[in-house]
Amino acid sequence: ILLAVYQLLLVGRTGQDECVLGTGITGRTKAELEALIGSFVNIIVIRTDMSGNPTFIELVNRVRLVTLDAIAHQELPFGKLIQELAPVRDRSRPPLCQTMFLYVSTPLLEKDIQLTSDLSISWTGVSTSTVKFDFELAIDEQQDGLFGRFDYCTDLFRKETAEAVCNDFVRIVETISQKPELRLSVLCPMIYNKETKVNNTFCDSLNKNQSILFMDKSAKTEMTATESAIAKAWSIALGVDQIQRTDEFFAVGGHSVMAAQMVAQFREQFGIDLT
Repeated sequence: ILLAVYQLLLVGRTGQDECVLGTGITGRTKAELEALIGSFVNIIVIRTDMSGNPTFIELVNRVRLVTLDAIAHQELPFGKLIQELAPVRDRSRPPLCQTMFLYVSTPLLEKDIQLTSDLSISWTGVSTSTVKFDFELAIDEQQDGLFGRFDYCTDLFRKETAEAVCNDFVRIVETISQKPELRLSVLCPMIYNKETKVNNTFCDSLNKNQSILFMDKSAKTEMTATESAIAKAWSIALGVDQIQRTDEFFAVGGHSVMAAQMVAQFREQFGIDLT
């Protein structure tokens, strides 16, 4: 339901009739993997048709079907999917999807757990100053309710815009909780406003050009010998003709297994341990 709300929110602001986004999945599809330590997370892409002015209930059914279809193919690494589809690369944005939706259930610790007389576990939270996508919405299910976190690229969006997106998300959730039979044109009238489509296309183009300008200034700086060696290794592993210093490893098709291989290669090549 919350994924459907998020997709409705996105098309309501872009004026498009379909929504493509990514979501993380644990990747532990076998019982043998449950006890292993490490990250098996993979990104699956969900593409939902929003056309036809369906009711929100109908939209939830559409989202459910495409999500189940994507989960059925979760063993295909995101990086491999990019290599197979070979989309036209644009350094101003990640390939295939530019936004993420995450739903997690984190068993937060209400108090420290004493494992031994010298060792205890406590929860302090995790924060980061960077994002891999244009913006990401994470919903965390806890004992006392749902908590949301919205991370966004400050080079593309203002704080006021991010706050407006969050407020609209809450508004739609409150509305459909009372009247799920409402149609999308009622929940988000801008979906059927052609003028909005034109304006958003212009704004998207403006943000894209600003981002390209920002990225190009950094990319034009000559790389050091070490950076050139790393870029060459990336290029070979990813099958990409040219790598710039501003490229994100996972955004250009990398995945966790390939990252581990790169770490081992650079350890041997440069004599350093990146872990």
